[in-house]
Amino acid sequence: MSVYINAVETYLPGPIISNQELGNKIGFKPELIKKLFGNTGRHFAVNMNTGKPIASSAELITIVIKKLLSSSGISKERIDFIIVASATPDTLLPSSVNQACHAMGFRQIETYQIVSGCSGAVQALKLARELVAAPDNGLDNGLVIGVETAYKFLDIFDEHAGKKETKELVNYTLFGDGVGGCLLSNQSSASSIEIEHISFKYLGVDEVVGQLANWRGTRNDIDYGALLNEEYKLIEKLVPGITQDTINALTDKLGGRPDWLLPPQLSGSMLEKILSDIGYTADEVFSLVDEIGNTANAALFFQIKEFSDISLANECAIGISVESSRWLAGGLILRNRKGLL
Repeated sequence: MSVYINAVETYLPGPIISNQELGNKIGFKPELIKKLFGNTGRHFAVNMNTGKPIASSAELITIVIKKLLSSSGISKERIDFIIVASATPDTLLPSSVNQACHAMGFRQIETYQIVSGCSGAVQALKLARELVAAPDNGLDNGLVIGVETAYKFLDIFDEHAGKKETKELVNYTLFGDGVGGCLLSNQSSASSIEIEHISFKYLGVDEVVGQLANWRGTRNDIDYGALLNEEYKLIEKLVPGITQDTINALTDKLGGRPDWLLPPQLSGSMLEKILSDIGYTADEVFSLVDEIGNTANAALFFQIKEFSDISLANECAIGISVESSRWLAGGLILRNRKGLL
């Protein structure tokens, strides 16, 4: 059974935060942020002057649900399930997806939350595709959402917090907050994007953890280790090759080169390296990472939104997500079916 994306929406919290503003806040030269990482801006769900949060993950989920219902013209009573992927849920319990459902007044629907790095968006889309494609289960329409709010890790508002190591500052320069989502259905609409193929794998790469995001309990007599860690040089070394392998598998499945590429959204400089290695040019690519930062599970939806808005009927795209935590990769093939169904 064919499965379609019938609406896609995104949202960025607060104003854009320039390299100048961020650099002044963390004691990092703004020009070095652009030179080393290729990013020019990002959004955080926090007031950069006071440190006060302006939106939780659940609140961002609620915003994008409302946008999806409005743009698709579908009522919330017709939504059969919601899947959320996030590396930064508000709490362990209750889950952010269920907090959003409570705020929206949903009743008697299936909800799922995937806690993962950026590949969680592909995992969520794959699960949703299987749910709506399965015969006779009564699940015809579902929302798939990726969301990130990293303000709990932004330890830059306490004047007594101490000087940060350069390795820790990398996280502040690379990442950004945001939310994106789509409506999946087994029925097409006038604006449908068909998911022709989707795959996801734990790769089994024999390397150290590339990305760590930790959490702590109430005990103080055990060593929790670092809250955040990014092996940026290792990621820089391995991701291009993993990307190339994933592209090769997807193009083999497609039977040729796609019209558009949705590459991994790790950083602006990483994107430049990936493109130089794989033979794609900037005008064949949908990417916003240099403008809004690495929004992890939300990133793919920003790319799908651009593909939906800009591509022509029957054009296809392949999207790739590479997660460096324990080295995961996912990919999908999309086709613009607008006006063809």
